[in-house]
Amino acid sequence: MKKTDRRALRSKRLLGKALMDLSSRKSYDSITIRDLTEHADIAYSTFFQHYHSKDDLLRDVAAETIASFMEVVKDIPQNSPFEVGCQIFQHVSEHESLYCIFLNGNGVNRVFEDIKDNLHRLMIDNISDEMKNSDLPAEIVVNHILLSIFSLITWWLDHGKPYSIEKMARIYEVLIVRSTNFAMDDFSKEDNKWEKKNSLFKPVLQEIIPDSLGRDNSEKESFT
Repeated sequence: MKKTDRRALRSKRLLGKALMDLSSRKSYDSITIRDLTEHADIAYSTFFQHYHSKDDLLRDVAAETIASFMEVVKDIPQNSPFEVGCQIFQHVSEHESLYCIFLNGNGVNRVFEDIKDNLHRLMIDNISDEMKNSDLPAEIVVNHILLSIFSLITWWLDHGKPYSIEKMARIYEVLIVRSTNFAMDDFSKEDNKWEKKNSLFKPVLQEIIPDSLGRDNSEKESFT
């Protein structure tokens, strides 16, 4: 590797680390390029040799993580829901600081929207066969699934990851996958009288909600 290539990689690595470090202390939107270069201890002009903007840096830092997350998401139709759920929350746990940047808003929405659009297209391609017999539009189903996944991840991180990866995978399976499958099946039926079907939700919810809501934190992992 040429000396100039090593220098470029080093500068990018330092800038990426600076972005992650500063994001743990302040909002993404309030971080300036000057903040990044000073924290990385490199010249201000060096930043623009590698990136046009702070968003470009974030995309570069997140590229590998996003690619690996897409590998997990594309297997949603093929693998068991619990297995996919474990992979999703394991991935989140391993890249927690990056997920916190994306999910807390504060100016990063423009980058995150690009990522969600790519995930949406990927999932549409991968569930097309699964949706052949459903009257629900695939794009609406995918939008619902993705928003539900990110909402669940956000809750988990915002509350300090109170439940294990396995428990979150089970919640993902029951609340998102199984309930979506139920909705898809029900939407295709002519008799759509919900008053007759409300009782179907009770056994599903009982699988993840404890009998007593008054349990203390030490018992959070005890229910199955």
